[in-house]
Amino acid sequence: MAGGKETPRQKMIGMMYLVLTALLALNVSKEIIKAFVKLNDKIEDSNKIVEANIDGIFTKMESLMATKETKESTAPWYDKASKIKKICDNAYDFFIKEAAEMLKEADKKDMLVEYDDGGVKRYKLRSLDTIDAKDNYDVATHLFIGENPKQPNERGQNIRKRLFGVRDSIIMILADYKNGNKQFSFDPSKITENVNPKDPSTWTQLKEALKTANPEDTNKLLKIYLTLSYPEKAYEHGEETTWIGSLFDHSPVVGAAAMFTALRADIRTAQNQAFNLIDSKLESPIIKINKIEPMVFAPTGYLNVGDSMKVTVMIAAYDSTDMPQITYSLNGGESKNAVRSIPIRADSPGEKELKGTLGVKVKGEIRQIPWEYKYEVGQPMGVISPVEMNVLYAGYDNKIQATAAGFPPDKVSLQGPGVGGQTQFEGMKVYLVKPPMSSVGQKVTLSVNAEGKQVGKMEFRVRPMPNPNLFLGATSNLESSISKSALLGAPSLTAGYDASVPIKADFTINSWTFVATVNGNQVKKPVQGSAIPSDVKAIMRQLTPGSVITITQVNCRNNKTATQVKAPSMSFVIN
Repeated sequence: MAGGKETPRQKMIGMMYLVLTALLALNVSKEIIKAFVKLNDKIEDSNKIVEANIDGIFTKMESLMATKETKESTAPWYDKASKIKKICDNAYDFFIKEAAEMLKEADKKDMLVEYDDGGVKRYKLRSLDTIDAKDNYDVATHLFIGENPKQPNERGQNIRKRLFGVRDSIIMILADYKNGNKQFSFDPSKITENVNPKDPSTWTQLKEALKTANPEDTNKLLKIYLTLSYPEKAYEHGEETTWIGSLFDHSPVVGAAAMFTALRADIRTAQNQAFNLIDSKLESPIIKINKIEPMVFAPTGYLNVGDSMKVTVMIAAYDSTDMPQITYSLNGGESKNAVRSIPIRADSPGEKELKGTLGVKVKGEIRQIPWEYKYEVGQPMGVISPVEMNVLYAGYDNKIQATAAGFPPDKVSLQGPGVGGQTQFEGMKVYLVKPPMSSVGQKVTLSVNAEGKQVGKMEFRVRPMPNPNLFLGATSNLESSISKSALLGAPSLTAGYDASVPIKADFTINSWTFVATVNGNQVKKPVQGSAIPSDVKAIMRQLTPGSVITITQVNCRNNKTATQVKAPSMSFVIN
């Protein structure tokens, strides 16, 4: 909707407006009514892409706020971004509620869905495909026009006023700041003429008002202003009417709902433009970071009863794409190189000292920072070590190592509920402990005995095995999109654990349901077994980029425990 150069996405939204307005002026057929639903879904998908970019910039600012070197310079722009986000989210929800109320009056169904967004109440609409009275032409006209499309009622006029309020607030927030001795600002009250984004001759007062803004920002502020500017008048069949009248006069409710979705797209576009401007003002950190993790430090990892110590918890920020080079030596020995972690083997007891340097890239240059670490190797006592995890899973062969200092392995045994025989695991002898399913939620105690005497024990909580992830080919339910080639190349639906789950188990898919929308119609296909049948493959070939597929009602069996388990649904957008 903006003047001047437009991005491909803005051109697409503009074309959608033209198509929507043209269709609303026709005697719309049932097939075109269905097209409104599909067009609305396309705009919603486009909104999600823009929101992902907005969230990425906001997350970047939060990282800069957590860094001492960049917090002070980031804070003013973070404050502006937070205010703009709140304004845009409120306006976005306002238009969702307007559309929901219109649809409810037409169809007697509550289309509004409430959800929690980080502690903030937000809203979205149910699919327009669920509406029965899609071709109701009266409700939109009654609510937002009234008797005369050339003189819309107050509610209809408020739509344009609300958009202008968002526009003016964004520009004032962005333009108002001080740089050195210069104070920049923007005053929308200086603009008294109606600004038509498609008519540069109406931009005179707008450009005059922007002269008090930073010249570096002027073009970007102009683009945001024009994105949320709309003409007062419009034309239908050569006859002059109002812009609001052209949108909602004798419009089917699904067409009017799609118009509200397009207006929400304009809000997100303007917010994205604002966030990109803010992003250009942010200072890069002295040290590039893209990941933050908690780190725990303690003077020792071993305490006797009655001892005390202080544990320090800090934040570690680093660039995971460019890990620093580490040099180290043990007790003054040979210097070696490592990346991120140093392998240490306790070959002999006593105090040990590691020293070395850490090569950190600071403003593009590698700086060697010295470090040292002391630790002590002692003789172990009777120990029970969970090899794979800190809990026991019911029905699973948990691998537990048991040792006792001063005793040969054949004199040491492990006792407790579910303890079985020994086996080899990664070069170690371990016990297989398989608690019964009836012990889920309870605590069990394992004890290590040496020559008939207890020398150590540990308490474990028994839990059920975690539910598996679903995989469509190589794509898991943790991902939100899938390419068409990956979709068609997937031979089957499988279930299993990813690398973050430290246990092994296999699962059998018994049945599931494939859901997709083809040519505006939702198709559901129940499937038996894990293989993707030919009729589902045929549906997949008809899908286009932006289509959404869902796999649900998955009936899955854990072959390890011989029990039925819950498997999550998975939903993908085809890219």
